[in-house]
Amino acid sequence: MTGTQVAPPRIVAAPVPIETTTVGLRALVAGTPGRLRVAATASVVCCLLFGIASFGSVISRSSAISDARSHGAQLVRIQGLRSSLTQADAAATNAFLVGGLEPVDQRTSYEQGIADATGAIAAASAASTADASVLTKTNQILAQYAGLVESARANNRQGFPIGAAYLRQASNLMRDDALPVLARLVTVEQDRIKSSYDRAGRAEEALVATFALAFVVLAAVQIWLSLKTRRTFNTSLLIASAIVVVAGLVGMTAMTLAETSATDIRSGSLANTVALATARTDAFDAKSAESLTLINRGSGQPFEAHYQAVVGDANAALSSIDTRAVATAPIADLDAYETAHMLVRKHDDSGDWDGAVLLATTNDARGTKRAFVAFDTSSSVALTGQAAHVSSGLQSARRALGVVAVLMLLAGVVSAVLAWRGVAVRLREYR
Repeated sequence: MTGTQVAPPRIVAAPVPIETTTVGLRALVAGTPGRLRVAATASVVCCLLFGIASFGSVISRSSAISDARSHGAQLVRIQGLRSSLTQADAAATNAFLVGGLEPVDQRTSYEQGIADATGAIAAASAASTADASVLTKTNQILAQYAGLVESARANNRQGFPIGAAYLRQASNLMRDDALPVLARLVTVEQDRIKSSYDRAGRAEEALVATFALAFVVLAAVQIWLSLKTRRTFNTSLLIASAIVVVAGLVGMTAMTLAETSATDIRSGSLANTVALATARTDAFDAKSAESLTLINRGSGQPFEAHYQAVVGDANAALSSIDTRAVATAPIADLDAYETAHMLVRKHDDSGDWDGAVLLATTNDARGTKRAFVAFDTSSSVALTGQAAHVSSGLQSARRALGVVAVLMLLAGVVSAVLAWRGVAVRLREYR
């Protein structure tokens, strides 16, 4: 018969009293060896903190500049959308003056404006979901506008006066519903750009703080070791300090250069882009108002008043960059257009409505059509160049920051290893 097996008793380790743990910790930091351990730990922690914080700071500035670039591109799209809408409206109203079958170039300009606007809405919606609802509403307004323009064209071809009413309704829809919404969206994008720049400006604070902390701690440990051991230099700690200093200076220099470059873009090419796009939008709106003044013969004064207001806005926008070469041609061409407009008004106000229409719709050298085409061309070329420079300039400003961030992190790790090794050499002398 097999006997019952009894399991051996389980031995439970007694918990280590808290007092014992405290005594052990005190022993680790007691005396000169303990102080050496504290110095080593402080050096390592500060070096690692410097590396990690520096990495985060550089990446943060790079990310902020990238965001500014994205918002800048979206701002350009929305400004381009505004210009395309007013371009289409200016072409539609000017073509209406001719009566019957409108000129091919005017019809082409209208269709190009509508196509560009549709493309800009799609591109801007894809680039930012935050703007999608506003852009969807704009797209709906654009569809209504195009329908009203087609009704105006159909009636105008048959000589029906109601065509002018359809055209006025279309222009009012554009001016009162579409453009104000997009103007508010422009302001929102400008605020987003400002926020990105502000974030980029704050990014350097952590780098400077941890650099100063690491340098001070490493210097204090070296001085203490020198006094304690009567040895002037600790090679490992000296190299660790040099790495921190060099890395800190490189990091701060790279961040400063990136911020300076980004700031120059903001006050230069980006400001130029906004000014040129605004001037184009207002100028196209002025051209449309000029045509509506003639279409509503005898009662077109409100449209002439609107012309004066928006052409003044266009001049104000261009005057903000009048000291730069990029604005020279558009300013001169807008001045030439205003001179031609005054001649149109002179003919109309003196009772020569037909002469005024010819100056506004034909390629007469004294007329507004040729002068406005010149402004359209020069401002478009300038705008395209400045917008491209914004994108490439901001990309260039942040290009080196990714590499610098990695080097800063490596510098922190290497300096931490060297700091530990430098103190450990002295610690072994006490064993």
